[in-house]
Amino acid sequence: MAKQYHRQYRSFRPLVTPEETSHYIGQRRSINERPTSINKRRAFGHWEMDGVESKNHQGSLLITFVERKARYQVAIKAKSKSALEIVRVLSQFERQYGRHVKSITCDNGHEFVNSRVVKFILCYLGDLYVANTYAPYERATNERTNRNLRARWYFPKETVFSKITQQQVNQVIDEINSKPLTHAVKSQRSPNYLFKRATRRLRIRTTTV
Repeated sequence: MAKQYHRQYRSFRPLVTPEETSHYIGQRRSINERPTSINKRRAFGHWEMDGVESKNHQGSLLITFVERKARYQVAIKAKSKSALEIVRVLSQFERQYGRHVKSITCDNGHEFVNSRVVKFILCYLGDLYVANTYAPYERATNERTNRNLRARWYFPKETVFSKITQQQVNQVIDEINSKPLTHAVKSQRSPNYLFKRATRRLRIRTTTV
């Protein structure tokens, strides 16, 4: 007698429940829906996020953030690409810069586009714009600042980030942020200067309202 096989279907928990949605301050969208004010760098507070990996893509990596208008860069060490570790990095970023974040744009890699990471961004940081597959040019600001990090006198591709301290990363980032933007800004100001000017203007607006 032939055996009868019954296919079993797994029930998956919905990515978002109505109760969780009520706590969101942002929405997840395609980068194709990103407003012109962000694309043209008219508005401050819109960041790009990416990862800079160790040699052979193993172990620790840097999660990098860059504010599009000021080109101000932040880099935080992560022990791995796990969702919990990326959320830990985002939590640290939120504590330091959350007041100055309105949106984040990232690629569609699993380390960023998973339920834990997406929920954290939407709950605590703002809108999330996801770039198209195989389209790094859509995050050109982040790609350029990552190349600066990869300079042979900083963190070339042979770097193993488990051997690098966060303090060393901060020193490199501060040096990069202090250099004039000769290629992008007519005034040739540094990202440090532009970021501080933008945040100072925000403080003045909030105190005068």
